[in-house]
Amino acid sequence: MNKNNFENKLINWFVGSAEDRDEYQRSVIFETLAKENMISFWLITIGMLVSLCYDLAVLKTVSAGTIILFLLLYFKSLYMTIVLRKKGLVQSEYYDKASYQRAVDRLKHKSVIVAVQFGLGLWIIGLIIDKFSGEAIIINRSFWINLIVDLLSGPLFAICMYFFAKTQLKLIEEDK
Repeated sequence: MNKNNFENKLINWFVGSAEDRDEYQRSVIFETLAKENMISFWLITIGMLVSLCYDLAVLKTVSAGTIILFLLLYFKSLYMTIVLRKKGLVQSEYYDKASYQRAVDRLKHKSVIVAVQFGLGLWIIGLIIDKFSGEAIIINRSFWINLIVDLLSGPLFAICMYFFAKTQLKLIEEDK
């Protein structure tokens, strides 16, 4: 059984159809499955974080459910990364300097947003874990140190992600 035939049977089974679909129907099915994949990715991420906070705050250990959610999320991310790289869909190609520069500028703006989200996210998760574990949130030196460390880790993470993402932008200069 070749790969295409197996894929068609799997799609037909998944959507509950007995016969093959035409090209338009397949494109709609693929679009729907892609959206479902993105939604499930974020739901698994949120579920994993909630489970981890509960485990650390209440159970004082990490449960099997949290580990399974983490492994599922890791598998989905790794699979998507490998498939996109194999198919050459990770890199974005630009044929003129202006569009390339616009992409770099958009990437810089996204990096600033990522820095704020990552830093604040770390800090908020720390507060949630402290609150669930029964610790009172006291504004003292430790509180400010944690806030500063979390807020500084945001830009550090964003800078690393910026340089990694910038390697995926490719300016193609044609010989004149």
